[in-house]
Amino acid sequence: MNKSDYTTKAFLQLNDKNHYELILANSTTDITNKVIQEYEKIKYKITSSKLTKDQKQQLIKHTRPYANTTRFPKIYFNPKTHKEGIPLRPITSGINWATEQAAILLDEILKPLIFAHKHIPKDTFDFIKIIEKEQFSILTENHNNLYLVSFDVIALYTVIPNEEAINRVTKIINEQYLTDTPNKIPTIIFTEITRYLLNNNYFTFQNNIYKQTHGVAMGTPCGGSIANTYMLTWDKAIKTSAYNQYINTYARYFDDGFLIWNGPEQQLINFISFMNTIDKNIQITATYGKTLVYLDIDLKLTDHNILLTRTYRKSTASETYLDYRSSHPKHLKDNLPISIFTRSFIICNTQTSFNTEKDKIIQRFKNSHFPGKVITTALNKTIAKHNIPTTNNQPLYIQSRLKALENIGKRPDFTETTSQSDIYLPITHWPHIPIKQNFNKQTWSRKLNNCRIKFKKPTVSFKQPPNLLRLLTNANT
Repeated sequence: MNKSDYTTKAFLQLNDKNHYELILANSTTDITNKVIQEYEKIKYKITSSKLTKDQKQQLIKHTRPYANTTRFPKIYFNPKTHKEGIPLRPITSGINWATEQAAILLDEILKPLIFAHKHIPKDTFDFIKIIEKEQFSILTENHNNLYLVSFDVIALYTVIPNEEAINRVTKIINEQYLTDTPNKIPTIIFTEITRYLLNNNYFTFQNNIYKQTHGVAMGTPCGGSIANTYMLTWDKAIKTSAYNQYINTYARYFDDGFLIWNGPEQQLINFISFMNTIDKNIQITATYGKTLVYLDIDLKLTDHNILLTRTYRKSTASETYLDYRSSHPKHLKDNLPISIFTRSFIICNTQTSFNTEKDKIIQRFKNSHFPGKVITTALNKTIAKHNIPTTNNQPLYIQSRLKALENIGKRPDFTETTSQSDIYLPITHWPHIPIKQNFNKQTWSRKLNNCRIKFKKPTVSFKQPPNLLRLLTNANT
């Protein structure tokens, strides 16, 4: 896509008066001051609440606009090169914008409430857990009645009506956040924060100032959480409909949905039409069949109703990994193949598909100049850690994979080796730091011999070193 086509498509979206408004009279400074002044409504709600003085101070600290570093948002558009016509996805870069801190707080509150709903996966692994749980409940005598279905909400972020989004955020917090519990933030504060965020979606594009008047800005920290919250009512309408009797499995990842249909094809066609009548703002496109692609998984139903999964890559995928000759720390580069092999092992539920994917991964790492010894070591570590069979043994492969899937996301158990009296020493990583010489136990025993608390050997944690990319993308530069 050349610059001219990009600009034309961008303005075509921004000229939609149902979603965007061109601001002519004001400057960015005037608008910024106005938005900062609007925060006083939230501050008043906080100060007049029954929270303790310390809680009020902390809440104001984590919601108020930045004092001296507020920056006006800009919008850019990501071309969807894998879709016909290469449509653009609008992304508002609101780093250090007046609403950023309030958006981060709202996101932290909403996420746990959203993921408490079992049909909302956090990531690919979570989605696999959902479909694996239903693997043996999709049996049916008539294979022709079983379909894999995926649907996509059209322009979800921009079609959400502001006031209804505010109402639904308020509702989920009222129902799930337990606001009557002592020390909990009152619901009215989150209502004001949501209104503050949705009514102040300003940005610039090619020296023009715009305001998004309808929907959530994609790019704001809580954009996904607000969109997900809005869609929960839509999900409920599906689960309580007459069509639910045919739905074996249902999952939705933001604007991408998936379900396993166990019923007549004509009823499925009727159901797809029904989904477009639930909410006038939510329109979907859907596809169904015995094979399907969802997220980064290629799914297939066999003639015996067994659901097969393997890794999927878009036709536009570059098929490259981090170049081993880069200046990244060596331990990061050496561990990258382990992560990729493990991910493929979790996604592929047959040993044959994993072996095929494994060979492709090895070749890609070779193309990225990874030494053969590093790749082999990483593969052997992955096999040993997850007990992956090296010979043809599908039952053992399934058993090892399910165990690995079960452990995904689990934190190590609290043991005596960790305690609140441990010392953590954060330093910038550099490969030539003589850790053993500078941070041995005797050195620290001498330094801490006057301290009444008996500290254990400190744990050294590494901060990311400065690099050119971080310097160029820093909001303050």
